[in-house]
Amino acid sequence: SSFLSPSSSGLAPQGYTGASGAYCTSCHLGNPRNATGGSVTVSGLPSSTYDASQMYNFSLTISHAAADRKRWGFSIKAVNNAGVAVGTFSSSNNNALVNGTELSHFNAPVTGSQASYSFNNLSWTAPANTTGDNSIIRFFFAGNAADESYSSSGDYIYSGMINITANSIPDRKSTRL
Repeated sequence: SSFLSPSSSGLAPQGYTGASGAYCTSCHLGNPRNATGGSVTVSGLPSSTYDASQMYNFSLTISHAAADRKRWGFSIKAVNNAGVAVGTFSSSNNNALVNGTELSHFNAPVTGSQASYSFNNLSWTAPANTTGDNSIIRFFFAGNAADESYSSSGDYIYSGMINITANSIPDRKSTRL
């Protein structure tokens, strides 16, 4: 695959969360995905079940083994059992932007040398329909702990996935006393 250029630090290219089998390592070469000592984690999204039309506020944190990272990026996508994007992403974070059916970094933040970075004020609203293919949703996400060298060879890509199931809707039949 071709290198997508440094402009990707502005807005991540779509399709590299792992949902389609492709990861950011397609362009960020030189280090294995999920190298020892690093991770990408999401907190605030449901960990097992979700409710129809519910908005979940979450954060995404990228951690690296050494405090030598200076630029940070991410993308996240939610798909149903048929592989179709579901729910709606939004954000009030100036460094995150809806990117087609994904939520991604926007103007990847540059920091001093550090070992982790969190993207906060991210949101996902669950679909109203929780039946059929929407009964199970998978979140695919990837984070980039970059060295700010303007070369993709020194970057570390971490990825993860969360599976959630729709909460059961109680039977609404009336009961006689």
